[in-house]
Amino acid sequence: MHGWGEGDPKEEAANLLLCARRVGDRMALMYDAASELQTFADAIYVGRACDEGGYLWFEDPFMDAGWSPHAARQLKENIRTPLMLTEHVRGLEGKAAWIGERATDYIRVDPDYDMGITGTMKTAHLAEAFGLDCEIHAAGPAQRHCMASMRNSSWYELSLVAPGVANPVPPVFGPGYSDALEDIGADGCMPVPDGPGLGVDYDWDYILANRTAFQEFTLRGDRP
Repeated sequence: MHGWGEGDPKEEAANLLLCARRVGDRMALMYDAASELQTFADAIYVGRACDEGGYLWFEDPFMDAGWSPHAARQLKENIRTPLMLTEHVRGLEGKAAWIGERATDYIRVDPDYDMGITGTMKTAHLAEAFGLDCEIHAAGPAQRHCMASMRNSSWYELSLVAPGVANPVPPVFGPGYSDALEDIGADGCMPVPDGPGLGVDYDWDYILANRTAFQEFTLRGDRP
């Protein structure tokens, strides 16, 4: 779950506990504060609600923006819920420092942000070497392929959706691929595209009809 943008700790904690009472015995619950809680004290307050609700993880707790290993270690000393961090830490070396400092329990990685598929798999293997799970950020064909190649990953983040709320990412892919909530299989899984490359085609009719800008690059000289 994502919280509200206001970062009201009492509102966040009440929502977490209500959801835990309603569905906590039927599904795993995770909470992403999206760095909206304003202070360390707010993060402790909401983290203890995660403890009471039995949440699987507490992600990007407060407005350090997920950049301070020291703050994360301090938070870990005050709550029991595992922390999910490094979404905003770019690249292998930066994430390695977080592992070395024992500042997070789960590692976040994204093929769009962390040096592509190669960087993502390097991070996954690094986390595996330390016995940690590495969870993919966001959804997409590259994310599915990476996750299918990782032993230490369990959750596909079909984010920012809810009953009646569609995925906000524009549908740029052609038939046969979708990240809509209703496309989740009965077993709770999503298929991995099996065509060439990432296994998907782009819907160029949709892209051209909805583009807002166009820029063309031309190479000159002897180089092709």
